[in-house]
Amino acid sequence: MPVILTSAILINLQVWSKMLADRGFTLFGTFSADGAPASGLIFMLTPPNTFAISILSAGILLSVLIGIILAYSVFREKRSSLSPQQPQPAR
Repeated sequence: MPVILTSAILINLQVWSKMLADRGFTLFGTFSADGAPASGLIFMLTPPNTFAISILSAGILLSVLIGIILAYSVFREKRSSLSPQQPQPAR
């Protein structure tokens, strides 16, 4: 579940950054004429399409994916009361 959620978040980020770039706000990066990310943060968060940049891009993408998944897992553990609790002292 966290992997699907993380992928959906990254896809939504790409869609929003494309819409913002079309209106002149290049906050997350720029896009080429065919709609592919050309530079910026969004370029590093998309799967690599050439071998030359694949190591750097894949490393950044994996780091972001793992970070979001870990944050989601910790949040979920705390919110669902599954975290270990202190044992009550015997009376």
